[in-house]
Amino acid sequence: MKKFLLPSIIMALPLSVWGFDVYLYKDASTTPIKTVTNAKQIIFNADGSTIVDENNASTVVLLADADFLSFKASSGVGSIVASKAAVNIADGVLSVSGAEGLQTIEVFAANGVQVLNFASEGSEASVDLSGLAKGLYMVRVVCINSATVKKIQL
Repeated sequence: MKKFLLPSIIMALPLSVWGFDVYLYKDASTTPIKTVTNAKQIIFNADGSTIVDENNASTVVLLADADFLSFKASSGVGSIVASKAAVNIADGVLSVSGAEGLQTIEVFAANGVQVLNFASEGSEASVDLSGLAKGLYMVRVVCINSATVKKIQL
């Protein structure tokens, strides 16, 4: 279920999932700089995101602090290794690889408006973004068991 509120996007997983673990990364690091367990909501806005956990505690993450985040349904154990699809942009073409069970690629402008929703299957996809205006965007790659969000600059 997704609700669109300007200037933010609120995303939630189906009610059958009690929470999800969020992993935040900086640059090309494979080690998360921060992990939030049992999150129930992520709110994206022009400045960054707010992660709300099961106790309604909020963690604010500024766009300057994290370049990449991924999330996966919580197991309750707290030791999940998140799936991390590679999202790259070159010459206006967005490339996704290593995304097991790829379902959709969504692109959001910095103000929270969805500008692209692309259905795909397999583990790789390419999408031409050259028609979009220059600026900052968030790319959400949705797979069967996980999702990944990365900021990109066109």
